[in-house]
Amino acid sequence: MPLSTPVREVMTSNVLTLDDDETAADATLLMAEHSIRHIPIMRKEAGAQRVAGVVSERDLFALQRLTVRQLAVAIRRAEDVDSLAAAAADVRRLSHHLVAQGVSASQLTRLISHLNDQLTVRLLTLGTQRLNVDPRSFCWLSFGSEGRGEQTIATDQDNGILYVAEKTTKEKMLALADWTNVALASCGFPLCRATSWPQPGVVLDYAGWDALFAGWIDRRRSGCTAQFEHLLRLPSALR
Repeated sequence: MPLSTPVREVMTSNVLTLDDDETAADATLLMAEHSIRHIPIMRKEAGAQRVAGVVSERDLFALQRLTVRQLAVAIRRAEDVDSLAAAAADVRRLSHHLVAQGVSASQLTRLISHLNDQLTVRLLTLGTQRLNVDPRSFCWLSFGSEGRGEQTIATDQDNGILYVAEKTTKEKMLALADWTNVALASCGFPLCRATSWPQPGVVLDYAGWDALFAGWIDRRRSGCTAQFEHLLRLPSALR
């Protein structure tokens, strides 16, 4: 563009910001979530919010080879399981660096969980392409520590699938679940030792999940099903 171009035509609008009393870990997480490198820091003065400064990923990761943004971009651009396995190893390496720098446990587990969510989403994207699955026909469910955003550096898998019976079949969903969980294991997330995969009991349509939850409410379950009574959330998986 010529130097006469108005700034408004090239600037970033609706800028993400943080208040000056938030932490460097908050900035790290925001950069990871949105793949950005700079965050304006706001301070309230005379009843108005004013820019107090800007924090960059270089400020936060000056002593590290990898940044959170670089990891997020590498995950999104990965074209195969091997590339994602390398990215997962980098996530663990970055986590060790952050532990050494004194990042709090709650901030660290949120960051790890977010990056692992992104990795799972990318694997699901590759899996749906490989198996010819409509990404609008199901929702991937994360249970346990990932579902709560509390994953640590070493963690196994707890997941399930809610699918739309009118758009796909249980057999196709089991095939996708099998491929994805084997791929996750290759990336360093071992299969849950308490169960075998694929698990038909947690690959269900709406009616199946409705009945399962009704069973949890009406009577106590034991065995493998009980582990899924943890806080459950629908992650930002395939939309």
